[in-house]
Amino acid sequence: MFCSKCGSNNLDTAVTCKACGEVLAGGAEFGSLEYAGFWARFAALFLDSFILIPAFAVVGALTPKDPQTGAPGFAYYLFAYLVSLAYYASMESGAQSATLGKRIMTIKVLDANEERLTTGRAIGRWFAHFFSSITMLIGYLIQPFTQKKQALHDLIASTIVVRSEKKSEMSADVVIGILLAIFGMIYFVWALATVAIPQYNAYLTKARMVGAMAMGNQAAKKVGEYYLQARKIPATAEEAGFYQRPDQNFARVTVATNAVVTVTFINAGAALNDRSLVFTPTLEKDQTISWNCTSEMPIKLLPLSCQHVNPD
Repeated sequence: MFCSKCGSNNLDTAVTCKACGEVLAGGAEFGSLEYAGFWARFAALFLDSFILIPAFAVVGALTPKDPQTGAPGFAYYLFAYLVSLAYYASMESGAQSATLGKRIMTIKVLDANEERLTTGRAIGRWFAHFFSSITMLIGYLIQPFTQKKQALHDLIASTIVVRSEKKSEMSADVVIGILLAIFGMIYFVWALATVAIPQYNAYLTKARMVGAMAMGNQAAKKVGEYYLQARKIPATAEEAGFYQRPDQNFARVTVATNAVVTVTFINAGAALNDRSLVFTPTLEKDQTISWNCTSEMPIKLLPLSCQHVNPD
């Protein structure tokens, strides 16, 4: 809002000109500030998060992931936080004093003097969200009960969130309801794809490795017992008395002519497929057989009992 007396640009909610004190046309009509409610702010957060998803997807495509589990690495989280910081700080300190989500919900962020945020204060407000989060979200939940409807991060940064224009409460409720339904589902799918699924795959990889080690040890024991009794090497693990259970179909056990037992992963996921655990026998002087486990797989996938021959 421009002052007709001195031409200074003032906030739409200002009653008097900040430069000369002149009463602004329309300012007195608007009256005192209307602090934004909890649900309007919550809906704006959902909108902003949805808007940032493509940026996070680009960051995910450009930063390396764990080659075994596909989980995002440290670089992903670092750059994702930087993208979020740049988005919130630049927009909340910009001419509109609001992110895109806040503009849709017709709310904006001001400082304690009802002025536009400086870049430094906007950055500080973004970091202050950490304290609203580590309090089990209580820092956010106190917002409706404070005098100026400030969340904990607002109190820390000395900021307020206000309506940028009057709007119907009914229309706001409808918008918020739709947003919660749509973006709640989007967030669930996104979290499932980026967090839950990689963690579940990592769990399956570990479980299958444990199962394969057990299969190899059992098959090696049977082959050793068969050799000591029959004084010949069995052609198959089944001939030695080892039979795979139906739940062990993620790997295949074979016995070579030199009695080496190999457990090869099949249908076990990208991290394990076509890789093997090799159990090599040694006939000791006391006529017992000892077994040594080796593998070409990365050491972080292997249990301590299986020697790794490739340190890379």
